Order: sequence, then C-alpha cells, then structure tokens
Amino acid sequence: MLALGIGAVQAQDRAGAADSAIEEIIVTATKRERQLQDVPVAVSVISGNTIDQAAIRDLTDLQSVVPSLTVTQRGRTGNTVVSIRGFGGGNDNAAIEPSVGVFIDGVYRSKNSQSLRDFMQVERVEVLRGPQSTLFGKNSSAGAISIITKAPEFEPNGKLELTYGNYDQMIARGYVTTGISETVAASIEASYNSRDGYVENTFNGQDLGDRNRWAARGQLLFVPSGDLTVRVIADVDGLDENCCYSAPAIIGRSRTLFTMVGAEPATDDIFDYETNENTPRSNSISNAGISAQIDWDTGLADLTSITAFRSHDSDSIGDADYTSLDATIAVNSNARKSFTQELRLSRGGASTAWLLGAFYAHDEDIRKGSITYGADMRALGNALARGGLITAEEHLKSSGALPSDTLFFGENQGVFTNGQVESDSLHLFSNIDFDVTNRLTGTLGAGYTYDKKQLTIATRNTDTLSNLNLVTLGGGQLLGLQALQFLKPVVPIPNAVENGTKTDTGLTYAVKLAYRVSRRVNLYGSYSTGFKASAANPGRNSRPAVADIETLDAAGLLPDQTAVSLGEYAGTRFTEPERTRLVEFGMKTKFKAGTFNLALFDQDIKNFQTNVFDGVSSILANAGKQKSRGIEAELAISVTDWLQLDFAGTYLDARFEEFTGASGVDGIVDLSGEAVPGFPEFASSSAITLKKALGPAELFARIDWQYESATPVATNVPDSVEKKVSTINVTIGADFDNGWELMLWGRNITSDKVILAGFPSAGQPGTYAVYASVPARYGLTIRREF
Repeated sequence: MLALGIGAVQAQDRAGAADSAIEEIIVTATKRERQLQDVPVAVSVISGNTIDQAAIRDLTDLQSVVPSLTVTQRGRTGNTVVSIRGFGGGNDNAAIEPSVGVFIDGVYRSKNSQSLRDFMQVERVEVLRGPQSTLFGKNSSAGAISIITKAPEFEPNGKLELTYGNYDQMIARGYVTTGISETVAASIEASYNSRDGYVENTFNGQDLGDRNRWAARGQLLFVPSGDLTVRVIADVDGLDENCCYSAPAIIGRSRTLFTMVGAEPATDDIFDYETNENTPRSNSISNAGISAQIDWDTGLADLTSITAFRSHDSDSIGDADYTSLDATIAVNSNARKSFTQELRLSRGGASTAWLLGAFYAHDEDIRKGSITYGADMRALGNALARGGLITAEEHLKSSGALPSDTLFFGENQGVFTNGQVESDSLHLFSNIDFDVTNRLTGTLGAGYTYDKKQLTIATRNTDTLSNLNLVTLGGGQLLGLQALQFLKPVVPIPNAVENGTKTDTGLTYAVKLAYRVSRRVNLYGSYSTGFKASAANPGRNSRPAVADIETLDAAGLLPDQTAVSLGEYAGTRFTEPERTRLVEFGMKTKFKAGTFNLALFDQDIKNFQTNVFDGVSSILANAGKQKSRGIEAELAISVTDWLQLDFAGTYLDARFEEFTGASGVDGIVDLSGEAVPGFPEFASSSAITLKKALGPAELFARIDWQYESATPVATNVPDSVEKKVSTINVTIGADFDNGWELMLWGRNITSDKVILAGFPSAGQPGTYAVYASVPARYGLTIRREF
C-alpha cells in the first residue's frame, strides 16, 4: 500500500520575498514550539492567511487542501465523520467517539459536532497524521487536528468582513482586540452565516442544504510578568439548518410497494437536488464553553495548565423512510457536558528536552431518541407483507391472542429510548528528545490511559408487532412477519445481569530517530502506537453480549422472544478498544525557493470500531483489523516573488486485513483482504497563487484543484456507486494599503457532481441512497483591517 502526498499547504503568509525564500513555520505538534521541518511527525499546516484567501470556512472545506483528510457529513449536521489515512470514527454511528481528535486552543472537543462552526480568527491549523495517543491521549488513535486561534494583542487592531454569495448567502464577521492595561489585553469576535438551501423538497416546499449558524467568542490575556501568562476564552455558537441531502442512487423492486400505497416517485437523478420527504426536517446544535490556560516559567520547568468546561446540545427531526409517505419519523436529542484538565511540565535544553503531563476528562452524554410510525405505515406494512399483515392481525384477534382494539403499525406506535453514557478518562504521558550525536536526535514517548464508562438505558416500546413472539404464536406460522419487526425491544441497563460498566486501560509509546543530513535535509524514522477506549451504545440498537443472553433469558429480562428463539438477539453494548500501530519513515527538506517533505507509512488498527447493518438499522461492532500503507509528500515552491506553487497528493492502499461478519450487499459477509471503501487510491490538491503589487494594492489570485480517484462508497452498497472528485476552487482579489480587501471567490465552480457516501435504505431491500455534494458556490467578500 502506498500513499503519495505532495505539497502541504504552508503555514505562513505567502508574501514574496526578493529571494523567493519560504519562511520558517513554527508548530506545536509535539506540545512545544518547534520548526515544522525539525519535527519528526507527518503534519500539514494551513495558515490563517491561506484559510482567508482560499475561502475555507470550516472543517469540511479544509479537506480540499489536505489530501489525507476526509470530512463527511451524513444524515444531519451533527453526524460528521473525520478520517485521516483511511481511519476515522466508525461511519456515522453517534455511539462511536472520534478516532481523530479535534483540539481548539489546546481544548479537546469530544464530538465532531462541537467543531462545526465557521473558522474564526485562526492563526493556523495543524493536521497530524497517524496515531497521536501518546501526547494527545483521548481519541487520537488515527490522528489529530489542532486549531490555533489568535490571542489578544495589546496594540489595538481589528477586522470587519462582509460576504454576499449565491443562494442569497450572507456572512458577517467582526474582530477587535486591544490592551486594557499594561498587563491585560482583550479581544472579542463574532460571526454569522446564512444561506438558502440548494435542495427543494417538492412535497412540502422546504429548502434543504441551507446555512444558518452563528458564533461569538471573547478572550482575556493576562501577562503580569515575563514568567507568567494567563489566557481565558469564553465562546458560544449555534446552528439551525437542514443538512444533508440524500436520494436513491439505485431503486430496488421493493420501492414499487411504496408507490402502490401512494408514495410519489423518487428523483431518477440525485443531482436534480430534489427530494419529496413528507416530514419537515429540523436540526439545531448549540455549544458553549470556557477555558483557562496558564503558562508559568517556574525557573526549574515550564508549567502549563489548561482547564475547560464545555456543553453541547443538539435536536433533530427527520424522515426515517426518506419518502413522501407518512411512514416513519425519527426524533433525536443529545445533551453533553464535559470537563477537561491538562497539566504539563517541560523544559528544553541544548541537548535534551523533556515533557511530563496528565490529562483528565469527565463526560456526561445524554441521548433521547424515538422512531414512531405515521398514518401510512399500516398500509405500507401490509403491502410489504403482500397483504398478509392484516390477515394475520384478524386471525390473532379472532383467536384472542391479540386485543380487539390493537393494530399492527398503529399511528404513533414506536420505540422511545433514553440513554446515558458517563465516562471518566485519565491519561498520563511523557516525552524526551535527546541528542545522540550532533546530527542524530532520539525521541522516546510513553502514555498510559485509564477509561471507565457507565451505560444507562431506559426504554418504552409500543410497537405491537415487534413485541410479539412469532416463534410460538400461531405455531410458528407467522414467522414470515419477522422481517417487519423493525423496532426490536431493548433490554434496559443496568439490570440484574449487566452492570453497564466498562473499564479499559492502554499503554502507548513512540520511538523516533531524526538525522540531520545537512542544514536543509532531515531524515526520520518512527514506531508509534495508539489507543482508543471502548465505545458504549446508548441507543435503541444496544443489545446484550452473546455471553449474557442465556442468563438474561433465564431471568426473564429478554423481551424480544422472536429474536431470542432464533438466536438473533445478541449484539453489542460496548465495543472493544482500538489499538493502532504505525511504522513511518520520512524526509523533510528546505531549499531557497521552498520545501519538500516525504513520508512513507505502514499503519494498522486492531478492533476498528464500526457498524454492521442488519437490514433495518446499524449495530455497533468491531472490525478485526484494518491496514493502510502509503507515501505522502508535500511540495511548496516560491517560483518568483509573485508566483507560488503547491501540490499535495496521497496514494493510499487501505484494506481490511480481517473483517468477518461485515455488512455486505448480500447481507453479512467476510471482507478480509478487501479495500476499504470511501478512501481513494490517489488523492491530490494542487494550488497556484499569484501576487503582484500594483499601485496602492497587491493583486492576488488563487486556483486550487482537488482530485480523488474513484472508490466505492460503502461495503453494503454496490461497487457501481462510486465517489470521484475533481473540484476547482478560485479566488481573485485586491489587498489595499489602507486595510481594505476585495475578493471574488468560487468553490466547486464547475459544479463537480460527487457522491459523498451511501447506505442501504432501511426496510427497502435493493434500494440504496447516497449523499450528494454541494453545487457551485460563489460570492464577493469585503474585508477591512484597522
């Protein structure tokens, strides 16, 4: 397996120098400031200037300049999956925590939905590829994204920005900072982003794919002495928008049954951007937090403390059958509160630099959800049963096995689940860099993680059919209706057999050697490991382990007797932990006109946390082992003082080394040895930046091209449904000496039609739906710096 990445976007203003040299880039990828070219880690750095001039708004836009990074939104905005080198967060299962950790100013965001706001005053973004568990701890087994924002300044300055674009998009952003006293500086910033949807719901007229998000943030910086700095950040953000558009890519024969009972035909071209769901969508997210970072040079060592409190709330309503029928409605809400505390002691010297640290996190995650039947579900169920549903119901009523006033698929019947996961995690870590010779430097790092989760589930199930024991009822003659028992009852937890507690421990380490060939060339090799604790499933698909079934059944705690009798009820409450191993060799070079970096890696994850689709819903599971091998290279050249070239690409071979019991097109299959879908064999990002002084202004233009070779989108979707990317983004503008800046921008200007992800439609065998990319966006931005 190979991965070729050429040309990471550089992390500084590209203002050309007379000698066309590229300035040094300082990063904190190793929890202390070092030059990018000296760090034995594969890391891409994107500057705030590049983010502005490439019209990058958020995490999803960031992947256009980092080929090894994949960010996909599915179902609703909160279901955002971030992956690096083919490893991510287990598809869109909300129970699975990320494998790529996101940190904003050193504060860990425990869910990707806490990182979706538009970028504010970003200084730079560091994307660390490969396991970072030793230094970053919790949920960084595949990589980490560190977003560093601008701290308050004592010299008064600020920025105002207004944007207008197609789909009636309006963006407003403002920032101001100043000194309050000789030792205190402050800043405040806010943003608002509104856009009409690009998808029309022909059934109810609702727009989908809209934007309606806002954010505000205030900071205080205390510098009472040269040895002590305190930075306090308070932020709030929210969104109320309807993501994401999906439509059938393949329509199976079962879909005709929906049409028979009144469903409007689905679009035959997903890029018509039309849907006909009957249920109006609702999707809102709010986040808030406060953090304090203390940096103190004690004389013996540098002490850093980062304390943070955060809250997250989300609510959504959606059409679970994705049709115009009033068949199924899904309602979900999530409330999460977290506290994190990190302490670090470090000291750097002429020949050694060491670091000791501890990170503690406490999370309380409450999830409430329901799936209920609508007025059309009874007729649809009867059609799916070829008329047998009503016949069976009448037979059971006449025999007295079913009350006379009871209906199968009665309106508002469903399952209602309240789940909670409370977790405590402690990570201890250390790192030392030491000179072996004046050219050879060694690095040793070690980390220990302790994680404990408590799972609680309470449930109420009013689905008459799903609560029946079809094995014994009617002498087993009704087993044909088992496929319509969509909402299997859930066993509450804790109970007399299951205590709902899972404790994991993991040891990680890193061994690295870096050799300075010359002042401009560094070589390195490394072996590192990663760890991610078990995932707990608080949803309606949470099922007891195989080992507990017999005891639970003997205790009378298993309500779904049909599945129990057929040996189909066991599932997963908790996954096993993920464990990552990485071998990497790299080269970092710098020359007068630019830089060139290269990394070769062999990486695998054991017990990769994922989903298995059972025909109706996704069940939490572990894949045996997934491997990625590749080469990454990064090239940046200042050809002249007015021309900058960047090229980044990734050639990747990602495969399941072992994955039995996986979701396939034909049911449960063995995917061992097969390629991992959704991750292209080759991906690249190319950019040309032009800058030219003309009178009182500097004119600039940037064009970048994101390319990904074709790849199937999912293991349980036919290979003919592929994702292929060829997207062009353009910006043209003028930066005036008086602080004004005008910029015309366009993203996906050719309206590249990309299938982002896919899934089997629940209860519709042979029908497969996909998520489609956003069409062309363009607009005008006016900025004023003062």
